[in-house]
Amino acid sequence: MRPLDQLPFPAGLWSVDAEYSCPDAEVPNKERIWCIVAKELRSGRVVQVWQEELLTLRNAPFPTGKDALFICFSADAELGVFEALGWSAPANVYDCRAEFGVLANRMKIPGIKPVKFALAEAVMRLRVPFRWRFDKAHMQQLAVRGAPFTASEQQALVAYCLEDVEALEALLPELLRRIWKHHRNRERYLQRALFRGEYMKAITACRRTGIALDTPCVARVQDRWDDIKLALIEAVNPEYGVYEGSTFKRNRFIEYLEREGLTKRWPRTASGIPAMDDDTWKAMTALHPQLENLRELTSTLGKLRLTDLNVGSDGRNRCWLNPFGSATGRNQPGSSAYLFGPAKWIRGFAKPEPGMAHVYLDWKSQEIGIGGALARDANLCADYTEGDFYVNFGTRSGRLPEGASKQSHGAERDQLKIACLGVNYGLGERKMAENMGVIRYEVRQIRQAHRLRYRQFWTWIEDVIASAYARGWVRTRGGWQCSVPEAAKVTSVQNWMMQAHGAEMLRIAMVLAHRQGLRIAAPVHDAIYLEAPQRDVVEQAMALRDCMLEASRIVLHGFEVPVEGWELNDDGSPGPGYVVYPNRYMDDRGAALWGKVMGILEAQDRGERRRFVAL
Repeated sequence: MRPLDQLPFPAGLWSVDAEYSCPDAEVPNKERIWCIVAKELRSGRVVQVWQEELLTLRNAPFPTGKDALFICFSADAELGVFEALGWSAPANVYDCRAEFGVLANRMKIPGIKPVKFALAEAVMRLRVPFRWRFDKAHMQQLAVRGAPFTASEQQALVAYCLEDVEALEALLPELLRRIWKHHRNRERYLQRALFRGEYMKAITACRRTGIALDTPCVARVQDRWDDIKLALIEAVNPEYGVYEGSTFKRNRFIEYLEREGLTKRWPRTASGIPAMDDDTWKAMTALHPQLENLRELTSTLGKLRLTDLNVGSDGRNRCWLNPFGSATGRNQPGSSAYLFGPAKWIRGFAKPEPGMAHVYLDWKSQEIGIGGALARDANLCADYTEGDFYVNFGTRSGRLPEGASKQSHGAERDQLKIACLGVNYGLGERKMAENMGVIRYEVRQIRQAHRLRYRQFWTWIEDVIASAYARGWVRTRGGWQCSVPEAAKVTSVQNWMMQAHGAEMLRIAMVLAHRQGLRIAAPVHDAIYLEAPQRDVVEQAMALRDCMLEASRIVLHGFEVPVEGWELNDDGSPGPGYVVYPNRYMDDRGAALWGKVMGILEAQDRGERRRFVAL
C-alpha cells in the first residue's frame, strides 16, 4: 500500500503553497497576497486562485476541516496568509519542514555544516526525482516587487507556486516511508506530527502579536548607535582595560585575567588562547559577577547590530523564529533581529502599550528538573522541589554544613551550581575545574558526591548515551529525533536530552496557551513572554502558568517543573514580575548596561559628548 493511502483523511490530502510579499518585521497583508495553489494528492485535483478572487472568499477554496490534511513546507507562512485573509486555520497541519527535521536532524560535528531545512534541500537529501523549472531567487524577487504584474508575470507566479506544491507531492511519500522506518506505531507518529503542526499555529499567532516596543527610545538609540558604542567602551572599559579604541584586544584581555588571578581559571581553546564562546562567558560570569558588564559589552559590540533589530510599522518586534531550527528542536531566531537575542540590555526596549501589561514566566532551573524527572531519580527530584537545589545538594551530600543557605554560603553554592549544571551539560573534569576556579581533585570530589547522591540519574544518562551511539539516534518522549554519528561528542548527546525535552515543554505550553486565546508575544528558550490587558493580566498570567505546569507534567511523567514570574504581592496586587504601562521590561542581567546607555544619551543631549567614563 502506498504511504499516502495509509493517511486517514477522507476529505483529501492537500498540498498548499502561497505567494505573497511581507517584510520580516510585519505580518502578511491581504493586499499583498498574490496567489494560492493547492493540489489534492490522491485525485490530482488542482485549485489555483489569484488575488482578486482570493479577496472575495470567506474560507479556503479547498477542504480544511478535521477530515482533511493540510500539507505545506514551513507552515507559519501559509497559516499567516490564512490569518490575513480571515480564513479559519486548517484543522490538521502537516509541516514537511518540521518532519524533515525529525528525519535529517543530527548532532553538530566540527567541520561539517548542519543540514538546511529547505524544500529544495529536502528533495535533494532524500533523492526524490523532481525537476525544478524556475529560478527561485528570481521568482522571490518578483513576488517582493509586487503588483502590478503583467499577464506573463502572473502566470509565472502561479506556475512557480504550483511547482512547490508538486515538489511537496513528490517529497511526502518518501518522507513518510523513511520516517516510518523509525516509528513502528504510525498512528502515534501522525499524532505527534499533527501536534507539531499545532505548534506552528501558535507560532503564527505569536508573530501576529509581536513584542510591543518603546519605539521612540529605539529610534533614539539607533540614530546615535555609532557614538553610543564608542561611549560604552569609554564607560565600561576602564574597569577592564581590554579595548584599544573600538577594538577588543586579546592580549589585553589576557593581561586582565592575570591581574585578577583568573589566568588558570579561564578555559582555553585547543590552541591555548582564552575561549570566548557564549558558554564560557556564561559560566565564568556566574562564578565571577564582576565580569557581567564586560560580557554584555562584548556581546553588544560583537554580535548585536542594533540597526538590524526588526521594528514593524505597528511598533512591534517580530522576526522569523526559525521553529525547530536547532538540533534540540528549539527555535533559533536571528540574534540581531530578535529582541530576546544575546544582548540582555536591549530587552529594556520592551514596553507595553497604554492599558496593557507584560509578564515574563520561566521554568525554574529547567534542565535540573528535566534530568531528575526523566531519570526518575527520587533524590534529585526531592532536592529540586524542596527549596534551593544547589544548597540541598551541598548539605545532603556533606559539601555544605547543615543549616547552610544561599545567603550564608553564597560562594560555595555558586560553585556547586556550576558543577551541577556542568554535569547536565556533560562538561569534562578539566573544563569544569577551570570554570569553577578549583583544582581537578576538588571537581572529582564534587562529581563523586553527585554520583553517590543521584545514582539513578547517572545510570539513566549513561544508558541514554550508550543506546544513542548503538542505534545511531536519540529521541524525546514527544518524538523529536536526532541522529548521532560516531563523531558526535558524548557531551552533546548528554545535554541534548535535557534541552530537547525543554523544547517539547515549550511547544506544549505554547499550544495550550494558544488554545486558551492567550496573547503570547515571544517564546524565549525556557520562558514565555505574555501580553495581556492590564485588568486581566493576573488572571491570564495564572492561566499561562497552568499551561506551563501542565506541559511539564505531560513531558515528565507527571512531574512539575515550577514556574516563576507570576507571583503576587502580599496584598494580592501584581508582583515585581509584572510590567504595567508606563513601565518597561528589564532583565536584571542587562540593567547595568541599559543604565549606561541611557546615561550616555542624556549626556549627549546636554552636549557632554565626552564625559561618559564617569557614568
